[in-house]
Amino acid sequence: MAKLPQPDPRYLQALRMLEEAVAAQRGGRAAEADQLFGRVLKKNPDYFDALNLYGVFKYQHNKPHDALKLLTRATALNPRSVGALNNLGVVHGALARPKDALAAFDRALALDAANPQTLGNRGNALAALGRLDEALASYDRARAAEPNRPDIHHNRGNVLYRLGRHDEALASYDKALALNPRAPDVLMSRGALLQEQARYAEALPCYDKAVALAPQFAEAHRTRGCVLLGLERPAEALTSIDAALALNPNQALALTNRGSVLQELNRAEEALASHQAALRLEPKHQQARYNAAIAELSLGRYADGWRDYESRWGNPDLASIRRTFPQPLWLGDTPVAGKTILLHAEQGFGDAIQFVRYAPLVTALGATVLLQAPQPLCELFRSVAGVTCVLSRDEALPAFDLHCPLLSLPFALRANVPSIPAGVPYLAPPAERIAAWRARLAAAPRRIGLAWSGRLYPKNRSVPFGALRALLALPDTAFVSLQQELPDEDQRQLADAPNVQHFGKALADFTDTAALIANLNLVVSIDSAVAHLAGALGKPLCLLLLFASDFRWLIDRADSPWYPTARLFRQRRAGDWAEAIEDVRQTIAAQPQ
Repeated sequence: MAKLPQPDPRYLQALRMLEEAVAAQRGGRAAEADQLFGRVLKKNPDYFDALNLYGVFKYQHNKPHDALKLLTRATALNPRSVGALNNLGVVHGALARPKDALAAFDRALALDAANPQTLGNRGNALAALGRLDEALASYDRARAAEPNRPDIHHNRGNVLYRLGRHDEALASYDKALALNPRAPDVLMSRGALLQEQARYAEALPCYDKAVALAPQFAEAHRTRGCVLLGLERPAEALTSIDAALALNPNQALALTNRGSVLQELNRAEEALASHQAALRLEPKHQQARYNAAIAELSLGRYADGWRDYESRWGNPDLASIRRTFPQPLWLGDTPVAGKTILLHAEQGFGDAIQFVRYAPLVTALGATVLLQAPQPLCELFRSVAGVTCVLSRDEALPAFDLHCPLLSLPFALRANVPSIPAGVPYLAPPAERIAAWRARLAAAPRRIGLAWSGRLYPKNRSVPFGALRALLALPDTAFVSLQQELPDEDQRQLADAPNVQHFGKALADFTDTAALIANLNLVVSIDSAVAHLAGALGKPLCLLLLFASDFRWLIDRADSPWYPTARLFRQRRAGDWAEAIEDVRQTIAAQPQ
């Protein structure tokens, strides 16, 4: 009988040592495993299994460059190993080399075209390259090969999210969670999608469960705090974000999120300190810079505030409305005498009304001022002193040398609180329009204008019409709605308020609204364009403000340096309008008719 060949003793020794290395690795004895892998390869540098397994070990222990060398050598020795090629591609991906990762996965698929792991990894590489449709196709092939892999459904959901196919993304996340309900990363992805859609009440349970499953996951605590802020629960939001910072104090984003929550709690000094801490960690953090500006302006620190407010264009909500022109942006750094400058509105109607007051100061510097504004403001803005021409967005622009957004003028003019040009009125509707509206008003000893509902952020600045009942009971008073549009519920309630005139769509533009206000004794308004209009016309104004009001109204003031005829009535508790409205009622009742 022929004698069987005996295994090479060196091979058996290397195999035993490799088995010991793997056992040490599985037993959590990383240093011992590392030493054993190294000894195997020192004696057997071309041992494919050792190269592959040691490469995986190095990757798992956050040494991807070492892993890359080992796996590159392994796949050179055995170019038909699907597993090693997969491992190589994963390491390339970890090193942000998605093209190299894709090449490795394609080599693996050439050997095993239906391998679900490789197809899923290939989808990840394509997603990193921004080739989303191809990534989705790869995930779908992986899903067909192995339908019950949670990671495939999760990653597929992420690509659908990026493609804007949100309902399909949610379905994919839900499938991943059905297969593995205890996956914090999937819960985070699902929560993020719902959060982006402002579906905060649906997003919160995702983050709650993620925090319960992974209490040391700082990002879960941070994003949960952001959702709580969206739900107008700032005290709870602060607790959640503080938990994130306790786990990782050096998160610039968490620090500026904390500052935003403190701003909502009307704690502007602390908010500013938090934003500044974020900026110390990341001096170019745009969101922190913008949020710091809001806090600084709230505190009346205009030198820093208006400078930092120029960072607003890094805010995604504002970047989309930024205007660019071939002509240079003027921020006060060059003389304007003898030049033509275009001043242009950039945000809401109220912002334009508030900041157009600076146009005459630019004229006083020797410039010819062109003003571009939304169409509903154009006729009224023609009454601004020193403005040569007012145009709408739809009109062709004449030649000009420089341009400046209206909300950059305080910075360009190096404004501070005492220097605010507060002479009113600085807007004036035509006399014939005033007379036309006077003829439409009911006779009364006292007429009060009302604006209680706003369409824009923040939604909680609106006052329910029913909360105005005590005010509407003032004797010998006719009320005039200054609302062009109303929610359906307010329309119904207005029908039961015979002493309130509502003109609605008859207010065709702000010139009509200004002419109507000119016939009133005073205006009661939430923080809206109507409030700015009443202030700009020099009309007595009772302004109803949130507990944490907008930066322009400063902190804890009952007056406004912007509008000398305004009196501010702030919520004493967030969400409670009753006391502020009662203060307004008493103030009006005490005035002689």
